[in-house]
Amino acid sequence: MPSFRQIVFVLSWLLILPASVNAQQSTLSGVVKDSSGAVLPGVTIEASSPVLIEKTRTAVTDGTGQYRLPELPPGTYTVTFTLAGFSTVKREGVEVTGGGVTSINADMKVGAVAETITVTGETPVVDIQTSTKKQVVLSGGVVESLPASRGYGNLLATVPGIQATGLDVSSGVSTNFFTARGGRGNEGTIQIDGMNVGSAFNGGGVAGFGYPIGESSEVQVTIAGGLGETDRGGPAFNLVPKTGGNEFSGTGFLSTAGKWSQGNNLNDTLRSYGLTDVPALIKNWDTNFALGGPIVKDRLWFFNNIRSYGNHQDIPGLFGNKNAGDPTKWTYLRDDSLKARSAAAKMIEAIRLTGQATARNKVGFYLDYQRVCNGSAYEKGAEQCRDRGDDWVALGSVGAGFFGALAPESGNVWDNREKITQFTWSSPATSRLLFEAGFSQFASRFGGQIPGGALTNFIPVQEQSVLGGVPIGNFTYRGWASAGSIEQFHDVWRASGTYVTGAHSLKVGYQAAFQIQKNFQNAGSQLRYIFNTNVPVQVELRDAPFWQSNRTRFDAIYAQDQWTRGRLTLQGGVRYEHAWSWFPEGENGIVSDNQFGSTYLFPRTDGVTGYHDVTPRMGAAMDVFGNGRTSLKVNISKYLQAANNDAQYTISNSAVTFQTTTNRAWTDINRDFVVNCDLKNPAAQSPSTTGSIDTCGPWLNSNFGNPFSTTTVNPDVLHGWGIRPYDWQFGVAIQQEIVPRVSVDVSYNRRWWGNFFFTDNRAIGPEDFDIATMIAPANPNLPNGGGYPVSFYTRNARKPLGATDNYYTFASDYGDVTTYWHGVDFNINARTNNGITFQGGTSTGRGVRNYCPVMQKLPETYVTPLTVLANQQVGACAVTEPWLTAARGLVSYTVPKIDVLLASSFRSTPSVQPSTVNTYVATNGLSTSANENVTTAVLLAQQSTLGRPLVPGLAFQTVDLSLPGQVYPDRINSLDLRAAKVLRFGRTRTNVGFDFYNLFNSYTGTAYNQVFDPPPSNGAA
Repeated sequence: MPSFRQIVFVLSWLLILPASVNAQQSTLSGVVKDSSGAVLPGVTIEASSPVLIEKTRTAVTDGTGQYRLPELPPGTYTVTFTLAGFSTVKREGVEVTGGGVTSINADMKVGAVAETITVTGETPVVDIQTSTKKQVVLSGGVVESLPASRGYGNLLATVPGIQATGLDVSSGVSTNFFTARGGRGNEGTIQIDGMNVGSAFNGGGVAGFGYPIGESSEVQVTIAGGLGETDRGGPAFNLVPKTGGNEFSGTGFLSTAGKWSQGNNLNDTLRSYGLTDVPALIKNWDTNFALGGPIVKDRLWFFNNIRSYGNHQDIPGLFGNKNAGDPTKWTYLRDDSLKARSAAAKMIEAIRLTGQATARNKVGFYLDYQRVCNGSAYEKGAEQCRDRGDDWVALGSVGAGFFGALAPESGNVWDNREKITQFTWSSPATSRLLFEAGFSQFASRFGGQIPGGALTNFIPVQEQSVLGGVPIGNFTYRGWASAGSIEQFHDVWRASGTYVTGAHSLKVGYQAAFQIQKNFQNAGSQLRYIFNTNVPVQVELRDAPFWQSNRTRFDAIYAQDQWTRGRLTLQGGVRYEHAWSWFPEGENGIVSDNQFGSTYLFPRTDGVTGYHDVTPRMGAAMDVFGNGRTSLKVNISKYLQAANNDAQYTISNSAVTFQTTTNRAWTDINRDFVVNCDLKNPAAQSPSTTGSIDTCGPWLNSNFGNPFSTTTVNPDVLHGWGIRPYDWQFGVAIQQEIVPRVSVDVSYNRRWWGNFFFTDNRAIGPEDFDIATMIAPANPNLPNGGGYPVSFYTRNARKPLGATDNYYTFASDYGDVTTYWHGVDFNINARTNNGITFQGGTSTGRGVRNYCPVMQKLPETYVTPLTVLANQQVGACAVTEPWLTAARGLVSYTVPKIDVLLASSFRSTPSVQPSTVNTYVATNGLSTSANENVTTAVLLAQQSTLGRPLVPGLAFQTVDLSLPGQVYPDRINSLDLRAAKVLRFGRTRTNVGFDFYNLFNSYTGTAYNQVFDPPPSNGAA
């Protein structure tokens, strides 16, 4: 974690030889004039580079003297201008990167045909034509130089404007959801060669795959926007892969770290939070060898990559349970002789084949196969990809509180495989016509599997309070409970044609995706107990094992054009998209008979029967002074929420809404830790009324185990034009070259969302809730030290607990929803002649949300888990966030003469993470919560105005004592550094050096305990 210094020794072999690559949407463009300033039509422009399979790409200026060469892979080009009667002009060393436009103009004079004039000049750093997309490009050389551990999450931490769920930059490869400009936390997508390779659900953007960062020639990070070929308005992380060439070339990389490489920043502040040890790095490694070259020279090339990487790290404060495995024990007793750790590793084999079928037809094939081993066996010697140790077990959890929310006996393992398969074809048929097509599949089996030797026959316990002897509130121990594993396939395919003249670039295309998601919910015991200070207060019932299977498909066609007239460039696009979903027969429902249900599989049903949407995208860019150094840009575009197995696409799947769990209050009168009630009877039971030994409240979910859909879906939600959630984006920016090769970009951006959906429990209404106001306790961790009123909705007794009649429909049926984000970005991009590369900037913004008109009619949203206002106070429905600023960047420099590489990444960001709840948008990220489990005793102690206890059968209610946007942790300030000596041997270059993570040994927290459970006070790690 960046809270603790980690010094990583890096040995790397970097054999830098020419290699061909494949990229997305880079364009060379310009104007050719004669010595009098008149435009010259009919000039032939040749762009040649080793990165081109066809060696040379050509274009001809039109009647306006303009030319355009689209879809060029990144690399260094020589651009030659020829016209009969004029001297040939040659421009060398033109650098083409990213997905924008590089403008190279030429002035030609009358002269002999054989005469060639070589012109020198800097490659422009201002894009005077692209207005609809904001992008940051990290070259392969920059990626190789950074102390970023070859993980996309670590690279994202260097890009201004990105908001990610991971706040850590460490020696390990990290995986993050990400977004930008207030968007849904799961809208960011990972791409290889421009095709999505994320999951088939939950946004469809990312996965735990070991993406080939080190084997990419360039990384293109789109912050927001795009024309018709863009399927969503959020950010994209596109890896442009390396391929083989006509000469054999290779790279080797080796890094390692361990306890010897880590400092200690444990101080009195961290100790006051309850931390007694650091999250010690046990071992970290990354080995990677790649080789590319010809199979048949000039016809068929290969690029092969083998990689092994992993990370083992202690989880601070988390130990084994001495009472685990003893059926007579129901408490957690810390076992100092058994430490919990996180342990993850992957073995990777990848091959890319590229062939030149004809002079103008290139084909490619890519296969990346990965074996995953996260976690360990629970019992030593049990069958698993990793055995446990004598004094450690790798089944701890991280990210759910600073200790981890699960004891080792309740943890899960991921022991399976993943792979990516791709096919591509491209053909520059003529100087004006380009065709391309591609297919990609991401296939994965992942999730919570049962560890070897797990205690599946033991009833797990969740203890709410540290007074019960657990390291953190809501801590689970004693037995293995339940976990979901997923098999998924994310298939995408595309085809397009581009027609280019000098002034115009017209592109039409087709895109589609088919996404398969198969969830399997395992279960050990069918019960889970909830304790408070070792006293049973509630029991959870589970109907399992259970299957859920979803299918989502979309098809899209688009057209887009870019038109340059003088100093003005107009961009416009339109996209039509059709999406639908369904749920196959025999793959949804209860798999086998169990304690609470019988085998039941649902028939095939339809989900979304047909969404139709047309979305416009448009922008304009002005070369303000006509010298290519100042560009004014404005854009406005509409985008759709991604179509994948989530939200409205799956809401009508009976297996999705099938109620597999319910809770009920429980008083263990005879203290035998057996629920002496009829658990299958949903009604309340007690010794005085039903003759039961224990007292049990009613089911809190009356639809538990019912073999039918428990949610009625408004049919108008599932089809029609303009139904899908969408967002509009508006931006205005100015980009200025301040000195050669250095540019500054300042922009104002606004984003707003529409088409929300909510679930109305029609069995209850506003009259079934009372507002309780209590006084927050005095505590330094609460806003202003506590002592303020807290008002929240709580059920009354007008209707029975558990009454459920869910109706999924438009938010507009109940009232208006207002959500928008706006802010200012400032960026600097420098590639100086003396070898310094600097990219960095700031992003300042705030979110505004108002759900109050809807929430007044749907107060049950406040007490429904995983909703946008779950556990919140009454006033949380309207939020105006404070302005928050994040600064990020990177710098790289090789000191001449002594050949020493110095590279650094830095950031100063708010300690916030975006939410992946679908309706939670217009935010910089979640503020800190203080979730108190409010019981009747707490109501009395905190001077409640309710005037009564909680409704009978409701053992407790969770209430957040802070409001959204009210409390944020300390900022995260981090600086990472790489220092390496460059050793050159002929055509071979070797870097030998050190990476220093969190160089200044900051102890700022990155994960916080969100459970308010004094004493002790909340903490951070």
